[in-house]
Amino acid sequence: MLQIVRIKVPASIDQFDLITPQEAAKISGRKITTIVNLINLGFLPWYELPFGGENRARVQRYTSRVAVLAMPKEKRGHAAAAADVIGDGSG
Repeated sequence: MLQIVRIKVPASIDQFDLITPQEAAKISGRKITTIVNLINLGFLPWYELPFGGENRARVQRYTSRVAVLAMPKEKRGHAAAAADVIGDGSG
């Protein structure tokens, strides 16, 4: 049995590449929930600022504009879109 553990590591990223899930949904033509799920599953990078979240109930998450623009165009149906992101070779 393996336990999957996420750890925070410092990352150097251009601040202009950081976008919110809402912005990612808008530029990709996908729903916000789809973008959040892709972030949660590790198919899109997940970034948080190391400061400023102390007074918030939830820390604002960001992803990469470059990664979102590199995603394949969404097909009809969630399964088809997930298969493209996962890269099963069918699309």
